[in-house]
Amino acid sequence: MLNSVPPSLNSLQDLRQRTSEGPSCVYLTAPWCAFCRLFEPKYGELRRFYPQVEYFKLDVDIVEGVDELKSIHTLPSLLLYEDGALVHIVEDLPQKRPGKKLAAAIRQYLLHERGSEEQQSAKRPASAGQVQRSAASAGQVQRSA
Repeated sequence: MLNSVPPSLNSLQDLRQRTSEGPSCVYLTAPWCAFCRLFEPKYGELRRFYPQVEYFKLDVDIVEGVDELKSIHTLPSLLLYEDGALVHIVEDLPQKRPGKKLAAAIRQYLLHERGSEEQQSAKRPASAGQVQRSAASAGQVQRSA
């Protein structure tokens, strides 16, 4: 049985090394974030449904120098990596059923599943809640809010 608590990343080097191969999901949290504490068990549950993805936890108050954190405005947020490249940022998780939004992003951006209505809406052009930006190492990074 999988441990429900994902391994913590303790440094920028640790983040780069652990996300360098295959699909990875990094959960950004902080001890002072009440919603983060409520969301963490849901994050652990996703590991059972998508075991082909590596899951990690990163305390934003401990790990400094992560470029991806400069544009994060809410916690919890999640960074989705594929072979070391940041491919998607998930922010503004809803308080009701937050795992649904993350599961859809994992299926679309890490497992490359297409076809569901939820995934089709995620591919629509950017609106006020979605921002596309360039990433030096990964071409396009898309943020969903």
